[in-house]
Amino acid sequence: MDEKQRTIISNALQWRDSLQYDRTQYQPEYLVLSPSDSMVDFAKLSGLDNNTIYHYRALVSMPYIYSDTGFNQFALELHHAITHYAIQNIILFMPSHDKFCQILCQTINQGGVENPQNPLDHFMAEILSELMGHEREIIENIATSSAELLGNFHDLLERAVLVLAMNRLMSYPIIHQSQGGIAVQAWWYDMENGDIWVARPNEPFLPADILLD
Repeated sequence: MDEKQRTIISNALQWRDSLQYDRTQYQPEYLVLSPSDSMVDFAKLSGLDNNTIYHYRALVSMPYIYSDTGFNQFALELHHAITHYAIQNIILFMPSHDKFCQILCQTINQGGVENPQNPLDHFMAEILSELMGHEREIIENIATSSAELLGNFHDLLERAVLVLAMNRLMSYPIIHQSQGGIAVQAWWYDMENGDIWVARPNEPFLPADILLD
């Protein structure tokens, strides 16, 4: 066996032996959706116990890949979390410097996707179409900004993607039919300075400290 593989298996066994873990204690109260490449531990950031979090990591970036109709993995996870665990709080979480949004930002600055040739192109074109419909001023700023300002607009783009992801999530029947019984929030974490921005359905993104005032 490769030495690196042996090391991580050994570490995992030591970690297991150091715990007194009872699966019956797992009673999640929050469904957290985050990018698969997120480097931020949401449990540590939020101060929540891992036993209270049902964490679903998206393949690309938030629920953009999730159709609100039909059979897909996310629909199953969402239904399971709400019906089996009676979860009533959902958080869409994205740290800054999201890899997918970086690609999206580059695509915008290159003029968008005129003739989609592959699945990623079609995916980009779909998102850009929705962004242009909901956040036209942001897209125009990104497309015309200088390289020095690109970073700031990239932050705006990430928050815009979160808003659209939240809107799509709200369209799922199991969420829509709850009539507000399931609380949904979008969190954007600025890895540069530690700021947290929060948005709720039909409300703008605001710094978290303002929300608590």
